[in-house]
Amino acid sequence: MKIVGAVTLAAAILLGAAIRCGAMNIVTLNAPQAVKGTYAVGISGPTIVGNFYDAANLSQGFVYCGGAYSPLRYPGSVSTSVLGVSGADMVGYYVDSANTYHGFEYDGARWTTLDNPGGNYTIATGVSGSDVVGYFSGPNGLKGFRYDGANWTTLTTPPLGSQATIAEGVSDGKIVGYYIAQDRLHGFFYQGASYTTLDAPNSISTAAYGIWGGRIVGDFQDLAGAYHGFLYEEGIWTTLDAPGAGPFGTQAYGISGSDIVGQYLDAAYVNHGFMISVPEPSGLILALAGAVAIATIRTRISRLRRARHRPGRASTRGLPDLAFQGN
Repeated sequence: MKIVGAVTLAAAILLGAAIRCGAMNIVTLNAPQAVKGTYAVGISGPTIVGNFYDAANLSQGFVYCGGAYSPLRYPGSVSTSVLGVSGADMVGYYVDSANTYHGFEYDGARWTTLDNPGGNYTIATGVSGSDVVGYFSGPNGLKGFRYDGANWTTLTTPPLGSQATIAEGVSDGKIVGYYIAQDRLHGFFYQGASYTTLDAPNSISTAAYGIWGGRIVGDFQDLAGAYHGFLYEEGIWTTLDAPGAGPFGTQAYGISGSDIVGQYLDAAYVNHGFMISVPEPSGLILALAGAVAIATIRTRISRLRRARHRPGRASTRGLPDLAFQGN
C-alpha cells in the first residue's frame, strides 16, 4: 500500500448553493420537506434523485434539478424511495398499505411495478439503459438481480458461505454492489460472468453503490469503526471525509461523469445530501465543512480481510432494514 498524496482545503456550506472551490463545485442538498434528513443517492447529468424522511418518519422520494426540488411518490403508496436514475428513467421501491415492498421504474410519465417472481419483496437500486438492478428476498435469503425488461437474472456472489448479495449500481452492463460473508460486507464488481471483490485498504467492511464507466463510488468502515466515502478507479482508492460528521461519517452513493452524490451526518446527527464535481479522476476533493483531508491510496485488491459486518448500514440511504436479514 502506498500513499500517493494528501490535500487539505476549506469551503463553506450553503443550502442549495454552488460554491466554487478551485475547480470544484459543491452543493449541499436539504429537501424543504425533510424533517429527519436528506439523502442524495443517484445522479444522471443534471438530475439528482434521493429521499427524505417526513414528520411521520416515512421515506419520500425527490428529484432535484436546476435548483428545484420535486417530490416523487408512487401513486397510492405509504412511502416511496428513489434509488437510481439514468436519463429520464428512475428506479426505487415503494411500500403499499399491506406493508409489502415493491420495486418500481418511472420514466417521467408511467409507473411500472417490478416484482421479482422468486421474491417476497423487491428493491430496485440502479438503472442504465434497459437494465435495472437490485435485490429481492426469497426462501434462501437476499439475492441480487438484473432485469432487462423481459428476463430476470439472479446474481449470487461465488464465495462459499455468502449470506446475501446486494446489487446496487449498473453502467453499460457493469454491476457493482456488495455481499455479506462471515458477517462482513465486501464490495464487488461484476461484468459478464466474472466477480471481483472490492475491499478498501485498512477496512473492516466495504460497500460499492454506484458506477459510471470505470469509476466506482461507495463507502467503507475503517479499523477504528469510522465510515468514509470512496472513489475507486484503476486501482486507486480516494477517501472522502467530512470532518465532524459523527460515527457514520460520509457515504458516496452515485456518480455521473465528474459528479458524485451522497450524504453525510453532521455533529448534530442530521443527514445532509451533497453533490461534488470532480475535475480529474485522482483530484477528488470533498470540502463539505471546514478543512477536509484527502488521502489517495494506491493498492491492488489481492485478498479478503477479516472483519465484522455493520448492522443496519443500508437503511441510511432509504433502504429497508430488511436488507440485512440474510439467510
